[in-house]
Amino acid sequence: MRKLLGHRVLSGKLSCLTGVRIGGSKETQEVGGTDNPILRHPINHLPYIPGSSLKGKIRSLLEQKHRADRVMRDGKPCDCGECKVCIVFGCAAAKNTQSVTRSIFRDCVLTEESLARLETAREELGVPYSETKTEVLIDRRKGLSHSNIGPRVQERIPEGTEFKLEIVLREFEGDPVDDYVKFIKEGVALMENDTLGGSGTRGYGKVRVIWESKAPQEAH
Repeated sequence: MRKLLGHRVLSGKLSCLTGVRIGGSKETQEVGGTDNPILRHPINHLPYIPGSSLKGKIRSLLEQKHRADRVMRDGKPCDCGECKVCIVFGCAAAKNTQSVTRSIFRDCVLTEESLARLETAREELGVPYSETKTEVLIDRRKGLSHSNIGPRVQERIPEGTEFKLEIVLREFEGDPVDDYVKFIKEGVALMENDTLGGSGTRGYGKVRVIWESKAPQEAH
């Protein structure tokens, strides 16, 4: 096994340009809450974006671009163990794994500024760190809301909310780490033109990443 030289840290902010929905569990909701809650911290009840959601979305888009043949075969994540996707994001089959996964995606927590804004909204307006959006099914024949199916209430992270973003790359001896950084940022750019979370085709999930202006931090 090659020697671990250190870690390359990519830091920035993830900004919600529209409402973002990453679903949580109804068991954590209060009485009277929406049937479709967002994911929240179980103690402080604050919304966050799990690293798994971010990593999965970016990986999926990179696979669609660079490993389309593999995606079209069975729709599963690439498990060859040799391509850049498998090296950076991890091989989908343990038996084919040839090296340590290079990327670590931290959970994204609220920035201090966004936390303060949401706290103010909660105190002054009773907004529970989120927004609710009501959607209805339209009867195609009448052009009216369907009489037999009630409205669907979705909870979303509000537009303008920002989260701290941190992606870490393990750097092993001989790694083309600058190329791996470029690969991850390519995936982030693809996500910015796509969506993050659920209901993206209905206006949800447009995000923008603002990288720190300084060069990626070396952590040893």
